[in-house]
Amino acid sequence: MSDNLQFVITGLSTGAVYALVGLGIVLVHQVTGIINFAQGDFVMLGGLSFALFEEAGLALVPAAMLAITIATVVGVLVNLLAIRPARHASTERLIILTIGASITIQASRSSSSGHPPTSPVPSPRASRSGSPGR
Repeated sequence: MSDNLQFVITGLSTGAVYALVGLGIVLVHQVTGIINFAQGDFVMLGGLSFALFEEAGLALVPAAMLAITIATVVGVLVNLLAIRPARHASTERLIILTIGASITIQASRSSSSGHPPTSPVPSPRASRSGSPGR
């Protein structure tokens, strides 16, 4: 297969994923009136689950179905435990709830992979070499 054709296929598949994520964000906002900041984390959860199951030797379709199931169950739990009890709250409070769900999903992913959560902002105590400064 030529490189150009591979680039086209890769670009179309990546664009389709972004379109589906965008469609999910719009759909959730239209139905609930909430901007769900955890939407990308559900995609990350599904993608990492799929990679984990496929790496463990599961076939493509069962790995995908299991990853979709896990992301769906987590989404339903977030809705039942956080969003639905606060459905009469202000929009700002619901947005903060979805940001909290996002942070929780990211932290659970970090702890389950054995890597501590990282921050994009460097610590003011760290020196340029990466060791703690004084």
